[in-house]
Amino acid sequence: MLCLPPPDARKAVCANSPVSLRQAFAQRLREWRAAQNLPLKAVAEGIGVGVSTVSEWELGTRFPSAENLQNVSAFTRIPPCRFFCFRSSTATR
Repeated sequence: MLCLPPPDARKAVCANSPVSLRQAFAQRLREWRAAQNLPLKAVAEGIGVGVSTVSEWELGTRFPSAENLQNVSAFTRIPPCRFFCFRSSTATR
């Protein structure tokens, strides 16, 4: 998978922002799951981890291993690097 800039890169804030990588990943995963209308259990089963693990990732209290990040990427079809960019209303134009 290629990691291309978000469609509106001018409004994207990436890994060098004040928000931590853990927080960016948590936000992106939560947003994706909500958009797909999937329960935690379905995501956990699709990735191959426990429900509590996905919950902790979404809360930002845990961060996935490299292997699990690849599994998340494969399940969501989002390139790994895109989990670390997110939209912010305070981004500079």
